[in-house]
Amino acid sequence: MSRSTVISGLLLALLAYAASSRGEPPEVKEKVHPDPNNPLDGWKARKLEALSPDTIPRLKATRLDATRTTVDWRWREVAVGRGTLDFLIEAGWRNLDAELGLCQTQPERVRAHEKHWQLMRAIEDVNKARYDAGRVSHKELMESRSERLEAEIRLLRTRAGEVVEKRQLPFRGRPSGMEFQADNAR
Repeated sequence: MSRSTVISGLLLALLAYAASSRGEPPEVKEKVHPDPNNPLDGWKARKLEALSPDTIPRLKATRLDATRTTVDWRWREVAVGRGTLDFLIEAGWRNLDAELGLCQTQPERVRAHEKHWQLMRAIEDVNKARYDAGRVSHKELMESRSERLEAEIRLLRTRAGEVVEKRQLPFRGRPSGMEFQADNAR
């Protein structure tokens, strides 16, 4: 990359920052021909009314692809010691939910739970090795074991033909005032 390209890029970023600090949004040029395969491309042009029940399977497949990518990258971060297992575990549960959304038969649901159990078992194995090396606490090992056991119980219940309810993930944001008040009123 040439020096002039870097300088011009920095100047454009500085101008965009200056425009936004004056309260004016930076100018954004939209593509003339959005990519129909990319759901984020040309999002301004799409209308909510254009969505129909026919788009649900495509949206579910796109969601599954996104959750699989998230699990893959979270796993890579954990493997090199940068990521936390909490985020990987949560991504794993979201991936299971996305997979179950596409399942139409009992064997497909069992297979989705089996893959999830394998992920949770691998997470527990990583934590066990880290615990044995003195890098994580006993509490963290037990958390990963608890998640693996939860996945195992759900797998066995699914194999038995039971309807397994969706896992409630922890809320990782700041609730608005009304939601917070409603949650505390119980």
